[in-house]
Amino acid sequence: MPATDEQGPALELAPVFAALSTDVKACENVVEDARRQAAQEVAAAQRQAAAIVSQARLGAGAVRAEAAARVEREAGERVALMMEQARRDADALEESGLARVPAIVGTAIDTLLTSWPDGRQ
Repeated sequence: MPATDEQGPALELAPVFAALSTDVKACENVVEDARRQAAQEVAAAQRQAAAIVSQARLGAGAVRAEAAARVEREAGERVALMMEQARRDADALEESGLARVPAIVGTAIDTLLTSWPDGRQ
């Protein structure tokens, strides 16, 4: 039968709380250890993530450099092809121009010989 003195139920529960205090302390220690371990794991994960991001940035830089070199090579090849085509066009133009020189010279001489400044022919 519970005691019904001045203290009431608190006095009856005091031995129970006293007996549970070691369990409560043990639980508090477990919770604190779990928090500490979680904080360490989070910190380790953050360091690992930072290392992964850093490695990815280095890799991205290498990929960008490789892409830039490839674009530069391809542009150089296109420029070389265009220059070769321009040389062929210039050579063809020169040949066609040289082929026309005798006819142009003949026309110029005819024009000069047939058109005197004083109107004589």
